[in-house]
Amino acid sequence: MADPNPLVLQRRALWRRASEPILSIALPLCGRNPAIAKRRWTMLGRMIFALALAFAATAPLSALAAGEANAGAETRPALEVIMYSTATCTYCQKARQWFSSHQVAWDERDIETSATAQKQWKELGGVGTPLVVVNGKPFQGFMESAIEAEIAKYR
Repeated sequence: MADPNPLVLQRRALWRRASEPILSIALPLCGRNPAIAKRRWTMLGRMIFALALAFAATAPLSALAAGEANAGAETRPALEVIMYSTATCTYCQKARQWFSSHQVAWDERDIETSATAQKQWKELGGVGTPLVVVNGKPFQGFMESAIEAEIAKYR
């Protein structure tokens, strides 16, 4: 019979040195038979390793599931756009066309025909039309880029 590979011999020597403290604990539990002790510790080590792998595999899945559950909680608030306008305002017409072309739903309130709308317009500091309010933030006049940037925060 040929001598085993030197690497195998080296591994066996390392195992003997590493297992000595373990065997000193395991031997009293296994009736002082080193072969049984070694087998039981090996089996125990494999079970612990399998449990660790199972836990490591399920931890990312549970984190993913928690992330999906919280994904709905982290949604942005609904977009609410209100435009205070008049029937003859040309900038109001431009704003209407822009909202339509960008698929933005808006609530239009005519300050000439509605006393409530006029009161709200004055409370918001209205001095002209249109007064566009995006989720509570007023924009005096139709400032396309500023309104678009604000709307983008909610989409």
